[in-house]
Order: sequence, then structure tokens, then C-alpha cells
Amino acid sequence: MFDDAIDALFQTGRRGFLPRAQSCNYIMNCLVECGKIDMALALFQHLKKRMGLTPDVYTYTIVIKAYCRRGDLEEAVDVFRDMDEAGITDAYARTTLLDGLRLNGKTTSGHEVLLACREAGLLVDANGYTEMKLQEAESVLQNMKNHGVPRDTYSYSNLIRGYCEIGDILKAFSLHKDMVSDGVKSNCFIASGILQCLCKMGLTAEVADYFQWFKDSGIFLDNVSYNIVIDAYCKLGEMQEAEDLLEEMKGKGMVPDAIHYTCLINGYCCQEELQSALDILKEMKDLGVKADIITYNILLGEMYRHGYAGAANDLFEYMEAQALKPNNDTYCAIIKGLCKGGMVKEAREFFNSLEEKCVITCSAMVNGYCEADHTEEAHQLFVSLLSNYGILVSKRACLNLLDKLCMEGNMNAALEAFEKMWGLGLILDEIAYSKFIAALCRYGNTKKARAVFDILLSSGFTLDAQTYTTIMNGYCKENCLWEATDLFNDMKEKGIRPDVVTYTVLIKGALEENRKNLSRKSRKAPTGTEGKVSDACALQSEVNFMDVKHDVVYYTVLIDGHCKMNNLQDAVRLFEEMMDRGITPDAIAYTALVSGYCRRGDMDSAVCLVDEMASKGIMPDTPTISALLDGYEIVEARKVKLRSDKTE
Repeated sequence: MFDDAIDALFQTGRRGFLPRAQSCNYIMNCLVECGKIDMALALFQHLKKRMGLTPDVYTYTIVIKAYCRRGDLEEAVDVFRDMDEAGITDAYARTTLLDGLRLNGKTTSGHEVLLACREAGLLVDANGYTEMKLQEAESVLQNMKNHGVPRDTYSYSNLIRGYCEIGDILKAFSLHKDMVSDGVKSNCFIASGILQCLCKMGLTAEVADYFQWFKDSGIFLDNVSYNIVIDAYCKLGEMQEAEDLLEEMKGKGMVPDAIHYTCLINGYCCQEELQSALDILKEMKDLGVKADIITYNILLGEMYRHGYAGAANDLFEYMEAQALKPNNDTYCAIIKGLCKGGMVKEAREFFNSLEEKCVITCSAMVNGYCEADHTEEAHQLFVSLLSNYGILVSKRACLNLLDKLCMEGNMNAALEAFEKMWGLGLILDEIAYSKFIAALCRYGNTKKARAVFDILLSSGFTLDAQTYTTIMNGYCKENCLWEATDLFNDMKEKGIRPDVVTYTVLIKGALEENRKNLSRKSRKAPTGTEGKVSDACALQSEVNFMDVKHDVVYYTVLIDGHCKMNNLQDAVRLFEEMMDRGITPDAIAYTALVSGYCRRGDMDSAVCLVDEMASKGIMPDTPTISALLDGYEIVEARKVKLRSDKTE
């Protein structure tokens, strides 16, 4: 079952589709829980490095859990460091690591676990200490039960809230269940803690369900609890439900504050209902509820985005009249709103008018240019900022700019941006550099890609099979099979295991080289390269010897290559071998063999294969039909030539 699920993920990647992080996390977590740790970790590496998946906080936490269960504590610590560098450290991930250290016998007490983390170089904050204190507190609670000492709401509430604060919602639910079983009544302090934890974990839809469950249980819910649920409804786009809750609050004698109304305003803005958001602001004024800077930042950004610059300017002046001083977030919201609204020139004028520029505002302007497809202006601003001020742009803005330049094929500017970043010590991650190298190769700059590759290697970066394969593919496309082979050998010498994609790329290059040699009959190899070009058959043998898993693309390349060299018998054998291995051919694989039959003039076999395609629900596409038409032309041409020969 797992093999099928993983194969489905891999095949989508080979066809250019990236699966959602949630789907990948689900499969990885199932593998870990079923004890298939190695498979889960291998899947993580493949998704991250080969398919370009950006891990989220849950991905990292699952990987930490996997390493801890396998006993690889150093690896778990390294993953946590990666999270910290990516700026997504999470309390629950930290808890998972601490539990792993403790359960693996690394330490014998909570105190020693914390020391172990500190010795490993981890930043241990209050959450880490809280986790150990919670375990001790839970032990005390259990002792109370064992000795018949009654446990009250206070005994449970701090413990449940503590687990909620570190993101362990399952433990919080378990304790809440025990509390109810003991006949201890819950309260709004506990309820709001659980609701807030659900929100932070992204379980927004569950917030409303548990809120209703708490209400049905007769628990009094305060302003804080209502605000959490109103915010959840707004995030879900269920604005009527959010407004109904606000009215329910008023009906119970509660007075909504700026936070409640700001949630509604933000919700309406997210739903593109700016007028409704402004109506909420008017309601706040009428009720005497003073809006805060966050409220105005949200509205200003949206008003500029929708082109209401005049009204936005008036609101800005009104905000200042209310003794609210704009901050960098305000300026960022205005720049972002103007750029999204297509008023990029106005955004730049506003940016230039700022007396003091900081990372937030500079990054907003670079990102704004990128989002508005003014990538050249973004690049010029980026270079100017780095030249005049040094590092005054966030890493995320750098990533956005580099990605955008690569997407548009402006590789000279991308190279300049890379050199500027590198020169100032602004180092990105391996995924970003792998994408950059891939873009260079895609636009025919394999030599430059290799230069970047060598810089990264010499700086201590560990480049994976995907990056090696990318450059090898670039070399093959540029008819530099010798260089591709050298890189392939270097890759193996460094202990980096080639995968099916690597072998497919090199085999395709070797087959193409062989085909050209057959057509030219003679070709002198460059001096010193004799015998270095990998033979396709030798590579096939290596694939089998190394037990590399075959896929449909691998077989398609082989079938197509043999057909183009008129080795139809080998092509048919490979097609049958693919079927015997349980690999289902797709339209491209069928078309490759159809083309082979057509080149030979065997139209009966070609038509039979097309019928087989259709019977399996694989509809012939344009290349398939073109191959058939070419085949009929070849047959007709041969008939004409035969008649001509007889006439002569």
C-alpha cells in the first residue's frame, strides 16, 4: 500500500507536478507510526531535494520523530537546527526532540534532557523548560490520584494550558478527558487554551466544533474564547457565522473590543469585501471602540490595492489624528497594497519618500516589484540597496527575486544577484541553489551552472544527486557527454548514489551519442577521453546491479533510443520487460514504440499497438497520430520507389 502511494507521488514529480506538503506529511507520518522509519526518511530526502518540496513545521517535526525513534539523536538535533535556520522553530518540534532524547536514554531526567540540548547547541527557551516541568507536574497529579487526594479544576487547568502552549494538543485532550471523567468541571481558561492551540496548529475547522462542544457542556466562555472562534471563522471565510458570534457576545452582555472587530475587518478583506470591512470600522467608531494600528494597517493595504488611493490617504491622516503613529508594518502594507493594485510607480515614490529605510520596507518594495512582474526594477533596486547599504533585504525577498529572474530567463541578472548575495555573505539554502543551477542549465548556461556548483562544493555545501543530475543533463543536451560522464564518476566517488533519473539522463545522452556516431560513421574523440563515454548497455547493467528501481521514463528513453537506431527487436523486448515488471506504459512510452514500428514500415504492428493503447484508456495524442501519418508516408514512398525501380 505504501509503495503505491509513494510511487504516485514520485510519478507526479516526474511529470512536473509538486504534491501538497499536507499529503507528503500524511504519508511520512503513517510510515513512521507503522515502524517504516527508513522509508519515511528516504521519502523526505527525495521530496525535499529531488521534487523541490519546501518542508513546513509539521514535516520537520515528523522527521525529528523518525530520527528519535531510530535512535539517531544527532540527526534529530541537526534537523532542529535546520528548522531554526529556516526561521520556523516550533514548540511541538522541540517537545518531540526532548521526548526523543529522554526516551532514548540520553538523559535520565528532565533537567539532563535540557542540558543535553544546550550542549548540542540548541536554543532552549521557556517552552523547553515548561515541557520538563509539565512532566513533573503530571507525575504529581498521578500521585494525587494514587493516594486518593481529590484533584480540582486548578490542578488540571495549568497542566492542560501548559501542554497547549507547547503545541501538544493530544496530551491536552487526554488530560481534559481524564478531568471530565473525574467529575471535575472545565472552565473558560482551559477552553480558550485548547481553542488557541487548535488555531495555531492550523486546525481551524475544528475550532468551531470544539467551541460548540464546550458551550453544550455548559461551560461559560469569555471574550477571549469568542475572539478565537471569530478569528477561525474569518480565516475559513465564513463571515456570517463570525458576525453571528459577535452578536451573540453582545446578547450575553459582553463588550467586543478592537481585537474582535479587527478579526472581522481582516476576514472581509481576505474575502475581497472591502466595503464590508469599512462598514465594520464605521461601526467601531459609532460604538466608541478605538481601532489600533493593526486595524489601520490592514485597511490601508487593502484600500491602496483596490485603487482607492484618495480614501486611503484620508484614512492615513485620520489615523495620525488619533495619535497613532505609523510603523514599518504600516509602510510595508502600503507598499504591498500599491504594488498589488498595479500602482507600482506610486509605491516606489512612497518608498523613496521614507526618511528611514529598513529591512521590512526594502524587502516589501523588492517583493512588490516581483509580484507586479516588474522584475528588472526589483533587480536594480536590490543591487542598489546591497551596494549602498549592505544587507538591507530579507532572505525571503532574495529568494523571491532569484526565483523570479530564473522564471523569466534573465540569467545574467540572476547571476549578478547571486554574486552580490554571495559576496556579502547572504547565504541561501541548498534548495534555492539547486533551483538556480537548474535554471542555468535550462537556459543553456551549463558552464555557468558548473561554476556555481563548484563554488558551492568548495564552500562546504553538500550537493545531492538531483543537482549532479541537473548539470549532467545540461551537458548531455549540449553534446558534452564526456563532461557528464566525468561528473557521474565524481558523484559516485563521493558516495552519492545515483538514482533512476541520473541513469536515465546519462543513458539518453549515450544513446543519442551512439546514434550520431552511426550517422557520421566516424568521430574522433578528444585527446585523453578514449573509453570515458559510458556505454548505454553498461549503464543498464549497472542499474540492475545496483538494484535501482526502474520507472516508465527510464524504459521510455531506452525504447525510444533503440527505435531511433533501428534496434526494433531490443525496443520490443524492453517494452515487454517494462510490462513484466508491473510498470504501466503511458502515452509517451507507447508512442516511442509506435514510432519504431512506423520507421520500419510495419504499420499493422503500429496500428495494433495504438488499439491496445485505446483499450487501456490511454488515448493517442498528437505525437502518436503524427507518428502514424509519418509511417504511412514512409510506406507510400517505398511503394512509389518500388514501382519506379520496376519501371526502370
